[in-house]
Amino acid sequence: MDGKNPTGRVGLAWFDDRTAVISWITAPDLATMKSHLVLRKLYTDDSSGRLIRLAEISAGRDSGVPQMVVDGSDFLLAWTGDAPDHGVHMISVSRDWLRNL
Repeated sequence: MDGKNPTGRVGLAWFDDRTAVISWITAPDLATMKSHLVLRKLYTDDSSGRLIRLAEISAGRDSGVPQMVVDGSDFLLAWTGDAPDHGVHMISVSRDWLRNL
């Protein structure tokens, strides 16, 4: 899914009976030293959709393990922010928006 030695912390939720949505934390970008929370659709025939960057995120332990759940027609992802805020961050991704990718 990611050939750049990602940090990991994988999440998975089913989109339909042949498609899963997976999320993970990328390796830090060499230019910016920032990691990202990303997602991608993965199909049962071993093909995959394009990589979608959702948010900048700490690759350290302070971000915890991002959680992904399906809530009706949305995929909700939540994670802990890095210091000094340490607040909970959340993003909602519409099933309709993902369907068109």
